[in-house]
Amino acid sequence: TLYFVFGRAKLTKHTEERLERVNEELSPFLAGDEQVEEKIRNENKRIYNQTKYIKDWAGYPVCEYTKTEYYPSGEELFLKMLEAVKEAETFIFLEYFIFEDGIMLEQLLAALEEKVKQGVEVRMIYDDVGCISKLPAGYYKKMEERGIKCTAFNPFRPIMSIIMNNRDHRKILVVDGKTAFTGGINIADEYINVTTRFGYWKDTGVRIEGKAVWNFTAMFLQMWNFANHSTENY
Repeated sequence: TLYFVFGRAKLTKHTEERLERVNEELSPFLAGDEQVEEKIRNENKRIYNQTKYIKDWAGYPVCEYTKTEYYPSGEELFLKMLEAVKEAETFIFLEYFIFEDGIMLEQLLAALEEKVKQGVEVRMIYDDVGCISKLPAGYYKKMEERGIKCTAFNPFRPIMSIIMNNRDHRKILVVDGKTAFTGGINIADEYINVTTRFGYWKDTGVRIEGKAVWNFTAMFLQMWNFANHSTENY
């Protein structure tokens, strides 16, 4: 009842200004290629209109020289994610609505810790409300103890904050700026059917390689800088 009376659907003015500042800092790195857009316009006007809408709305450029691979289940997708993590040489970025203790997370963390030992930079973003019943409070501190830079998006403050609907539902893994994964799965055992909540869990995903991975890298850095009130590493 209190939320419906006092809650806000909109961002605060301060938050809007901070997000706008982060977007302005990022925009020079998302210029895109007008020749690619013109090529799409000439080949297929319908696809051009769709890509233009996405670019105008989200601000991310259309890219060519990109390969995608589709995975029909979380089990298949996760295996490919682990393979990519184990091959990382420079950095690994993870941004998920849900992380939950279990087999999936422990396998992933074991691989991430090994990469940290090899000098690979690992950063993680999780949604605080999405994980409120999944992870202990202050989980980011536990990750930092393991060498993983970590932040919680919009930390839940039941007394101080009435803006609870501003959540980070992204599901992104980026490796070295060369490979990205996205789709429907979070990092929890039901998504790879190790445990069962509602019967067989069917979520799909894709692997992206090539120029379009930069968009995913930029998305992560945008959210990282927003969550940390910083302007680093664009």
